[in-house]
Amino acid sequence: MATDEKTPQKKKIDFIMASAMVVVALCFDLLSLIPIVSILTTITFSWMIMPTWFHFLGFDPFERKRLGVTAVTSLLEIIPVVSMLPCLTIGLIANIIMINSETLQKIQKIV
Repeated sequence: MATDEKTPQKKKIDFIMASAMVVVALCFDLLSLIPIVSILTTITFSWMIMPTWFHFLGFDPFERKRLGVTAVTSLLEIIPVVSMLPCLTIGLIANIIMINSETLQKIQKIV
């Protein structure tokens, strides 16, 4: 039986895609342990790669909440001691959780 075309399919980031995104974020976090490279990896990852990836997945990368999380994690990566933490990965996971929870909330409103 075909799926009902009247019910819209809500987008969310599945486990495999989320895992791939987290692996890439962890690689950039490892690169950010090098002091001078830290700023370059933050700019490249937070403001070029992730927005492009979210856009290709069909999500607005510059939505207010996601932009706020990205800005905070970018600022944390500039602080020398704090930049040793995996801020980019934590920010990415927070964005994925927000996207998937927004999807669940929209589905609950429909049902």
